[in-house]
Amino acid sequence: NCTSDSEEYKEIINAGYTVTNVAGENTYTFNGYGEAEIIIDFCFINDKITPVSYHVCDGKLDGKWVSDHNAIVSEIEIFD
Repeated sequence: NCTSDSEEYKEIINAGYTVTNVAGENTYTFNGYGEAEIIIDFCFINDKITPVSYHVCDGKLDGKWVSDHNAIVSEIEIFD
């Protein structure tokens, strides 16, 4: 729940994580029930987490918003 220019995001990046976006999507994850288009949800990876797939869902069901966030569906592999 933060933007990429927030202190929280920078702290995670500085801890050695990167953002995955394997589908090439740059789709907004916060919709504010149709009032906003902001990316505030991320999938972070490091050398022990590898992305397999990534998709930001539409956020609507039968034409109605189900949440103020669009869900991210991601498959990852975790290594020891």
